[in-house]
Amino acid sequence: MHEIDRQITDAEDRTLALLLELVAPRRSDPREQFVHPEWLGPLREPLLYLSLHFKLHRARYYELLQRVRTEGIWDEWVDFFLEGVVSVSTQAVEAACRIRTLFETDRERIKLLWRPASSALRLHEHLQRHPYTTIQQAASELGLSAPTVATAVKNLEKLGIVREISGRDWRRLFAYVSYFAIISADSEPLPA
Repeated sequence: MHEIDRQITDAEDRTLALLLELVAPRRSDPREQFVHPEWLGPLREPLLYLSLHFKLHRARYYELLQRVRTEGIWDEWVDFFLEGVVSVSTQAVEAACRIRTLFETDRERIKLLWRPASSALRLHEHLQRHPYTTIQQAASELGLSAPTVATAVKNLEKLGIVREISGRDWRRLFAYVSYFAIISADSEPLPA
């Protein structure tokens, strides 16, 4: 790691710690430190990728960090950081709403399967927590037989909810494709 990168990381860590102390009161349950768990619905993990804001505005980012280092001017850096928090948070809220709608819509579609719906719904809930899975992994975690999970996977494939992505015949890997499309929409890799 280069010295400038180390300085940037240290400045990011210090700034983040400072800002979080100001805006996030401590709670006994770490999940409640920043948001109330009931607000998240099916989403239990943070969706913020603040580094994307810094990468998109790289020149300004380095300029402001340099000014903090050489002149001790924090105001502009904090403003820039907070703009990033607002921008990324707005994107995260929009993504969370799309994901929640996706989960609800897919759940209703699965219910229309009637008899096979029970195991397919359990698999769907598993995929919300583990969007990549194998039949063996899902069977083990759900307490279902591998043939039952395989049937549920086939039903979800027919509905276009999951797709096999490994190309293998054994220990095939399945992905909740629409879920990944939402998550990756605003995080495409940037050119170097």
